Formats: sequence, C-alpha cells, structure tokens
Amino acid sequence: MKMWWKYYLPLCWTFTTRYPSPMNVISFFLIDAFPSFFLVFASSGWNLAVIPEYLVAFFVMFCFYECGYIFNEILCVRYEQNPTIRIDAAYWDAMPRHMENLLTLRVLLGVFGSWWLVSRHLEHMTVYLCCVLGLMAVYSIHNFYRGRINLLTMPGDVSGKYLIPMALFLAPQDLFVAWADVFLAIIGVRMLEYASKKSLIPGFDAIKDVDAFRIRYYVATNILAIALAVLHVWSWVYCFLPAFFFCYRIATWYLMHHAKGVQKRIDANRKRHGTLR
Repeated sequence: MKMWWKYYLPLCWTFTTRYPSPMNVISFFLIDAFPSFFLVFASSGWNLAVIPEYLVAFFVMFCFYECGYIFNEILCVRYEQNPTIRIDAAYWDAMPRHMENLLTLRVLLGVFGSWWLVSRHLEHMTVYLCCVLGLMAVYSIHNFYRGRINLLTMPGDVSGKYLIPMALFLAPQDLFVAWADVFLAIIGVRMLEYASKKSLIPGFDAIKDVDAFRIRYYVATNILAIALAVLHVWSWVYCFLPAFFFCYRIATWYLMHHAKGVQKRIDANRKRHGTLR
C-alpha cells in the first residue's frame, strides 16, 4: 500500500496521526521533549556532552510510548461508541494485519537502545527499568479499561513520557523533584482537563474555555513554584518550566485572538487530539 512504510518508522506514527502540520510539530517538541531535556541539561551543569545521550533516550522512550498509541488507535477505538479516528481512511482496514509487526519493531528498538543506554549508566538501571515497565503496565490498563481509573492511568502514562528520558541522568531523589516540576508544568493541567472532558470527578464542571483555564492554572502553579524556591524546598531552576509554559499559553491566547488563521489551525489540532476548546 502506498506510503505504508512510513508507519514503521518510530515517531512517524506520532507525527502522522497526531502532529501532521509544522505548527503541531513545534508544539510536540515544546511540550513532549523540552521539559525533560531542560531538566537533564540543567542537572548536568549545562554540559553539551549530555545532549546526544538524551536524544537517544528520548527516541527509545517514544519507541515504547508509541506502542500505546498504536494499540489504542488500531484496536481499542474499534470498541468505542464515539472514537477519535486518527488513522487515514485508506489504511484503516489494513492496520490490524500490521499491528504485531509495528509493535515488535518498536519493542526491539526500545530494548536495544535501552541496553546501550543502561550500559553507560549502570547506577540508574533499576529506576530506569521500573519507569519503562511502569509505562507499559499503565498504558495497558489505560487502553483496556475505560472509566474513573483513567484519571490515574492518564497522568501515569504521561509521567512515563518524561521520567524515562530523565531516569538515566538523575539520582532518584532528584528524579522525584524533576517529576514534581513536570507535574506542575504539564501533567497537572492535562489531568484536570481530561477529568473535565470525561466527567470523571463528580461535581467538577466541564471547562468551557480551555485557554482561560490554562492561564489561571499557570498563575497558580507559578506562585507555588516560587514559594517552594523561597522556602528552599527546591532550586530556582525548577521555577523555569511553569514560567515558560505560562508565557507559552499567554502567547497562544494572543495569537488565537490577533493572528489571522491561527485559531482555526489550533482548533483543528485540538479536535484531532480530542482536547477541550
């Protein structure tokens, strides 16, 4: 089938089904890659030598992470009442025949890449393997079971996206603080939006204006991050990510209301992701 081979390339599945435009790709790197990269780079003392290994770690993480995407978008959506279909119609019927090969290739690449990375960071092997296995377990539960349990599995699988690339470079206590920082900057707001969209918290009203909600959220998390730094609970470095995403959401809101065509493209991307407006 024409262009079928592209789905076998790790990350191409993600870009094809979830981030098909240049604006989407920029969003992907800012939200999915930048937080863990920044924390790893900062913890290394801004050592450029850490960048190649981080890139391998990020690639390996997405080999495992895409297994969840593939399983959900080929198999699980077929049993949902109102599924979000991300696969091109031309490939929809052929996908189940290729699912095993798509998953096997990614697992093999992930295992080989993990072996190479762990051989260079043996002191962090146990934590790293726990993060990888935890991601696979949580993603399996998330794909098989629908309901309020997803309020726990969703932040669990998103956490794996950031923990795996960081686990090889940070000591366990530093990894926990880094995860808390990512939780404030990314995971917390996504968890609240997901709970609202799916009506998973009784009495928690649906978020009507996601952009206004995100700005209010980042005002609160920036105050908390600064307070933790003032109280010497963590370093001022950890205030950067909440501040960065506050500026990012302000810029997004501004462009949506003042730049022609931007809101339409952002809304199309949110529809693809099933994100709230």
